Amino acid sequence: MAMRVTGALRRRLTVAACLVLVTTGCSAVADVFGDEAVLDTGIEPVALQFAGPTYMALGGQTLLLRNGSDQQVLPGGAQSAGWLPDGRALVDVVGRRSQVRVVDPATGPTGPTRSFWEYPSRAVTQVNALGIPPGQRLRSYDLSLAALDPVVLPPTDNPDATAYNELERNYYGAVPTIDGVTFVKWHDGSEWYLDGDYGVLRIEGDDQENVLINENIVGLYLSADGTGLLGLRQSSGDPCGGCVVEQDIVEIDPASGEIGAEYGVPDDYDRSWRVEAMDKVGDRVAVRFYEAVEKGARFTYDQRGTWVYDGEWTMVEDSDRELTWWQGEDRVVARVSDSERRRGDGFDLFWLHDGEETPLPGELASYPAGGAVEGAVAGQLLPPE
Repeated sequence: MAMRVTGALRRRLTVAACLVLVTTGCSAVADVFGDEAVLDTGIEPVALQFAGPTYMALGGQTLLLRNGSDQQVLPGGAQSAGWLPDGRALVDVVGRRSQVRVVDPATGPTGPTRSFWEYPSRAVTQVNALGIPPGQRLRSYDLSLAALDPVVLPPTDNPDATAYNELERNYYGAVPTIDGVTFVKWHDGSEWYLDGDYGVLRIEGDDQENVLINENIVGLYLSADGTGLLGLRQSSGDPCGGCVVEQDIVEIDPASGEIGAEYGVPDDYDRSWRVEAMDKVGDRVAVRFYEAVEKGARFTYDQRGTWVYDGEWTMVEDSDRELTWWQGEDRVVARVSDSERRRGDGFDLFWLHDGEETPLPGELASYPAGGAVEGAVAGQLLPPE
């Protein structure tokens, strides 16, 4: 059986190799492990069962779910809560961020109904959600929303915390699970504007460890196939939602919880750019950027392209004018004209298969970077290698 070389193990092997190669210098170790531009986690990709076209979109007052030739039409304001890798979808069946069920495009809703304070982040092997309201408990489910053992999240270990100053640990944001390890962002603060540390809790079985303490990680992004955990790092200042400062892209080593690779940003990057999506496919990292641009008395959200890192950054052709989700060798594309953007009509969808382009019924509710998407397209930011 092949040995998986994790980040922590790689570091130990590097030290050992340096000792062995002391007479020739440690630079020779690069030849032992190879000079990889993108971190190799050694994690096997989860099979994505998207028959294509696979998407959820609005059609009048209904929500259309489709995976290949299978489809369901849900009435009454249902909203997308995300896709699962097996071709089923998480759907808020009443549109109140409270009643989420699994919907199989072939057979309809199935399994239990679960209440969430916020929609779960991308789920590849399990569905995670913080408590209602977000607090000191992590609830987890399998891909059919059957409950797994809950995890009690530890309170702050800040010695300055008292009942008087109300300094406490808050958990927030996406809660990805990769290779059996779950990561949760946290920040120590209080209503008194006292500020403490911030970091990420790494959970593996019964073991919990604080990692990336004060490393300015403001976002965690799990790849669609579960092979990589990408991080968005703020280059200066403490993490906050409204600070317009430079950010860069890193990858977290699941084995250690530390930063395993730093990818930077494209040369064209501007600090006003923001990340709308990240993904990893094989030995390539992809990031979709957008920018809020003030035009007159309002803002529009302009695409700044999907950029690919494989040792250097390049922009995918036409990705500053259309959004693409790859489903195997084929893809769904979303486009909007300037007139549609002003009216707020959303994106029209197209299916590109065997060199032919076919319009798809339904549309995304609003510009994806604007935070009000009610449909969702499955897939990856890049085609398979």
